[in-house]
Amino acid sequence: MKRNPRPLMGLVFVLVVVLSLGACAEGAKRLRPSGVQGVLGDDGALPFGSYIERQRAAIRAARTDLDGPYGASVVDWNAPFELRPAEGPAVRGPSGRYRRAILLTHGLSDSPYMMRAVGSFLQSRGFLVRAVLLPGHGTVPGDLLRVDRLDWIKTVEYGLGTIRQEAEEVYLGGFSTGGALSFLLALREPDIRGLVLFSPAFAVKDRRAPLAGVARLFKDWVGGPRADLNPVKYESFAVNGAYQIYLLTRDIEEEIDAGKRVRAPVFVAASAQDATVDTGRTMAVLSRAALSPAGVFIVYTKDVPACRRLADPRVVCVNSRLEDRSVLDFSHTSLTIPPGDGLLGERGLWRDCLHYGDDPERLKACLTQDGINLGEISEENLKTGVVRRLGFNPLFDDMLGRLDRFLSR
Repeated sequence: MKRNPRPLMGLVFVLVVVLSLGACAEGAKRLRPSGVQGVLGDDGALPFGSYIERQRAAIRAARTDLDGPYGASVVDWNAPFELRPAEGPAVRGPSGRYRRAILLTHGLSDSPYMMRAVGSFLQSRGFLVRAVLLPGHGTVPGDLLRVDRLDWIKTVEYGLGTIRQEAEEVYLGGFSTGGALSFLLALREPDIRGLVLFSPAFAVKDRRAPLAGVARLFKDWVGGPRADLNPVKYESFAVNGAYQIYLLTRDIEEEIDAGKRVRAPVFVAASAQDATVDTGRTMAVLSRAALSPAGVFIVYTKDVPACRRLADPRVVCVNSRLEDRSVLDFSHTSLTIPPGDGLLGERGLWRDCLHYGDDPERLKACLTQDGINLGEISEENLKTGVVRRLGFNPLFDDMLGRLDRFLSR
């Protein structure tokens, strides 16, 4: 993954204005289905390398920002990927196949970029790593208007099938929607060796989600379309996307109600202050349906005493209030991104200030000022002054250390 130097942050606000004007010109195309993702590999025998190339071609054909400030990196950042470990005696098993492999899946409106740093770590630990691109993603927001969560499930099943051919032990991992998809497959596939989940979306915070099935017939975008300047995540949020994640959470509930359980060890990292998914519900689902006592459930929280009252002994409570770094708490999107990431990290090119879209003065402060508070976009946090949504995990290395110990058991 290419790293970018830190820009002159005083110019960021000007850049946003200029790009917004360009985004308006491309709006009609960007907000319509591109039609290019019909090239998804329906053939289960499609080699994963061919799948990657097909998805890269679809991204190049659909994106409207390839001539923008991020250039050719846009394709690399949004494409599915494969990372093979360095060869050595511990990497392959008696069969000659890789001893361990993991399939990674990104979240709703996101891209495989969100899993790249975690994937690189797992590669260094001897894993064959593959990451899929969910249908409707990586191209234009309009591709989420007609997608079905069954398309997502089929894609993860495809990736799982390819990785089973090359490894003796198979893990699944994912962020948000990708975490939910991984858990659903583990409920259905008893041979999964382990799960690695970040902010898994077992229940969304927005209680209007069940109504999205009707709302999508009349409205395309939650809150209206946005400029979509983030090169690795859609800012325009499709009502249909919200409905499909709701249906996915129902799929998980139905499997659990039917008696299905995950017997493999589960590693989870989640924020108690997550504004997107209900972490309390996440812990409840795990306590009920993840049976292995070897599981590790990290909860980042600014209320450690309350966290410690959770009954499940697998819960590890970690303080997310880091005053020396102006961190109020951890956001939904922050956990898989290291502080040094060139795009989303502490000094990266991208700063998440979408919540100030109607307030130019605070938007400018959010984009250009250093030392402002970082955290989830909650009513409580916004009362403290200008807040930038935390885009990286300040405790990323500590999280990886815990993950390493989990995988070594």
